[in-house]
Amino acid sequence: MSLPVDVFASENFGTVPGTATGNLAPGNYVGVVQSDGTTTTDLSTYIVFGNGGYVNSIQLVHTLGLSYEVQVNAAGPSGWDNAGYLCFYYDDGSQSASLSVYVTSTETHIVTFSTTASPNITKISWSN
Repeated sequence: MSLPVDVFASENFGTVPGTATGNLAPGNYVGVVQSDGTTTTDLSTYIVFGNGGYVNSIQLVHTLGLSYEVQVNAAGPSGWDNAGYLCFYYDDGSQSASLSVYVTSTETHIVTFSTTASPNITKISWSN
């Protein structure tokens, strides 16, 4: 079974900082087109933090009413007081949610937000 995917593109995948653009709709995962033309939802070599941190997957989930979750499976960078930062932006350019990843083990991190406008996320940025 294939996952519902919305493709994001970036000129700086695999680097810190970085930005990717696309159109993530509720229920879908962020996908990346690989060099062989196939699409993957494994983002671990595309959205990275310094010192070994990475993002495995990102999904936008409609929970109830006007509420949504950005579910991010990720591991933060190693070292004392290091963190990976992700920002998610609505299609109108305003910031919808942000996440700091401190934990170095791979875990699912959830950010909730509410909106009366389109919840689609069109830009993701990452940094340390």
